[in-house]
Amino acid sequence: MEQDTVLAQEGWEINEEMKKSLAQQPPLRENTITDTLKRLEEKLKWDAICPKCGEAWNRLTENGNCWECVDIEAKHKRQEEVISRIVGPYAFENFRFQTFRAPTQTHESLLSLCLKFRPEKDNLCLYGPVGSGKTHLATAIFVEWYEALQGDAGFEKPRALGRHLRGRLPSDEEEIVKNISSKKLLIIDDLGLEKGSEFMFGLLYEIVDYRVQHGINGLVITTNLTMNEISKRFGDDRLSSRLNKMCKVVEFSVPDFRNSSSRDMVYEP
Repeated sequence: MEQDTVLAQEGWEINEEMKKSLAQQPPLRENTITDTLKRLEEKLKWDAICPKCGEAWNRLTENGNCWECVDIEAKHKRQEEVISRIVGPYAFENFRFQTFRAPTQTHESLLSLCLKFRPEKDNLCLYGPVGSGKTHLATAIFVEWYEALQGDAGFEKPRALGRHLRGRLPSDEEEIVKNISSKKLLIIDDLGLEKGSEFMFGLLYEIVDYRVQHGINGLVITTNLTMNEISKRFGDDRLSSRLNKMCKVVEFSVPDFRNSSSRDMVYEP
């Protein structure tokens, strides 16, 4: 009896590829048909190995990877596009832990501190002169954690946020501020560059106070002002007092090294 006839009698659906393979096999007894089919299925359906994950598949995509790896890669690319829009293309490409230049022991200590940052339990206030690497490391933290937090992270510059909120209805402003304040990770970059207006003070204090009252960690602030200077800028010490209590205040006591000869010295993980 022909093997494909036996298989059909057993209720199996025989495609052309299986017929070709069966034609190359010696005649089989009916009592071995099930075992033979299993071997054929293993050979025909699971002989494509994905070079990315190493798993066996019945077929691969045009780029040579399995569908699951292609899907994961596509999701990762979409995540990167979102992050790039949030922090800006230049910062996304250049402000990573791997590209942070650490020419001094101080830089290495600052890098180590930020590498150990955990949003669920840590808060940081990074202050120091222009060009000392504050924004670089704050951005690196954001990029590092964005995907792990499933996008529940925000990156805000006070001046841009102030412009975004001005002129809105109180109900809309309240909703936006609540959404920002409740992020599992919130970066507030360049606090102090904006004018020390009553509106800006109220906005920043509301965000920080909300996180304090709801026990939300994961706040990272960069500024070129000390806590005393923040108090003077806004004519009120409540914001600096909140930051002092909830954040580990870290001084970047290093010079502007962006144009120095040490620019090629980068962190190697």
